[in-house]
Amino acid sequence: MAPIKIDVVTSEAVGAEIPDGELQLLSGGLVILPKSQHVFYDGKPLPLKGLTYRLLERLVLAQQQLVSADELARSVWHKSYVSDETLAQRVSLLRKALSFLQAEVIESVRSEGYRWLLPVVKQITTPPIVAKPDNTDFFAGAVQANGAAKADSTAQVNNAAQANSAARLMRAPQGAAPYFYLAVLLLLLIAAWFYLAKPSLSHSNNLAEPAQPALLQKAFGYARQNTASGNEIAIELFEEFLQQSPDHTAARLALAAATIERVVKFNGEPLLLERAADQISHLATTDVSRWQLEKLTGYYFDAQGDIAQAIYHYEQALAANSGAISEIAASLAYLYVRKGRMYEAMQLNLTVLNNKNGYTFLQIAEILYLTGFTEQAKVWAEVAYKIAPDDAFVATQYARDAKARGQTEVAYQALNKLEQFQSATADSYITLAVLAMQDQQWQQAEQALEKATALEANSLYAQSLSYWLSKKNHVIAAVIRPLTEHKTPVWPNWHIAKSIVHLADDDSAAAKQAIATALAAGFSDYQYLLALPVFQPLFADAEFQQLIQQMRHSVTTERSKIATISLPDPAALMLAE
Repeated sequence: MAPIKIDVVTSEAVGAEIPDGELQLLSGGLVILPKSQHVFYDGKPLPLKGLTYRLLERLVLAQQQLVSADELARSVWHKSYVSDETLAQRVSLLRKALSFLQAEVIESVRSEGYRWLLPVVKQITTPPIVAKPDNTDFFAGAVQANGAAKADSTAQVNNAAQANSAARLMRAPQGAAPYFYLAVLLLLLIAAWFYLAKPSLSHSNNLAEPAQPALLQKAFGYARQNTASGNEIAIELFEEFLQQSPDHTAARLALAAATIERVVKFNGEPLLLERAADQISHLATTDVSRWQLEKLTGYYFDAQGDIAQAIYHYEQALAANSGAISEIAASLAYLYVRKGRMYEAMQLNLTVLNNKNGYTFLQIAEILYLTGFTEQAKVWAEVAYKIAPDDAFVATQYARDAKARGQTEVAYQALNKLEQFQSATADSYITLAVLAMQDQQWQQAEQALEKATALEANSLYAQSLSYWLSKKNHVIAAVIRPLTEHKTPVWPNWHIAKSIVHLADDDSAAAKQAIATALAAGFSDYQYLLALPVFQPLFADAEFQQLIQQMRHSVTTERSKIATISLPDPAALMLAE
């Protein structure tokens, strides 16, 4: 391999501050800073964090020497053992993150470990040599050593004159030293008492938090409305504020979160995620706290449909700041449910449970619903709906729960009211369509799916159900077969939507394969499959019944663990002040 030319690496070259005396690892154009855990390439930061960063650092530090799996478990995971599958998955993530290098950078040695293939150069930045100032020029030397080169010669002369005057004032007359110093001490004590006795003047003002600018306050106010219009206005205001104050970290964090929320909650264009990714990349170069950056990155992957990455970054955020659990628990618990990890999701929700958060009540209701605690689920769902009847997530799950209990009219009312609140989403319309299909109200299902598609044109769930209705002649309109291939990570229920397309084509083998893939990814809502007419042709199929039994087993395992938890009374919590 030809030697790689290493240039001098400076703060300007990587676009970020490199502290003097910090170790740098240079390899293949990468600049790795172990102390601050940053990685740069071509002057731009790379979003390598947590386990992926630590794996890269450990391999590079070995300088083309083999690193065993045991050593990687200790140094990267801080554990005595990590499975080969877990290790291989993390190496794969690192390879993908560095694929732009267009070279094989990590060698896998079977049953032994891994090796970094590129040459590595270690260097330490040298701090500038600053001459120690002598006593006669102390003030001028201190100014220069601190980088205050903007002071002109006149200012230096004035500073020196003031220093000399102060020195003369503090010099005691001959023969009066004891009395003089006693008087000076007394004056200092009086001054100190006078300063400390003013509780409401400059001392308290210095401790006060500066008020947020009016424009930023307004942006946060709209963001907290949790409505499509409020979100849109908030994004515009955050962008306007950042044009004036581009280095304001809180505003940039809020803009990225609001942009992702536009896609997740308010049917925004998926291309908006690219703008959010740009904001996250910028934030990675600032002094933003690690937990905030990890949380935001988790939200980004959540919106992308990459549950594994989203869970990883949310967990990293909690590891960096366990006190932030109230801000992370809901999102992480929701993903745990999608992966069939009901018990962990329940524990998280109970940790942050309070009577102001209807979404937490909702999640507990969903977990109870999925694990067969029907009566308990009903109580929690009703309380959640009372707290937030206009929240699409809450109303949708409340409707599903009501339908499962046989309260069909209640379910329809909850979903239809979302239109009155102007907070209906593609997901709520899809749920409305599913309820209508269970009741064989085909026209109502078609209308709901049209509204869902109008809000989210790329929704495979809406497309697959529409396609099935068309192919089975339940509606007149012809629907084009949806594309069922994907290049990006998808959620487990995406494969269920794919199975609906195959059933519309009467391809039961492909449908069962898609369901099996969903099961392997964590899908466990077998009640949904048994309730939807789409899956009726498979009910007598032995392979399908085996898949259902596997889902039942997974749910039963989680149910037995949840049964050990003593749940509070949700109605009492709601009444509590």
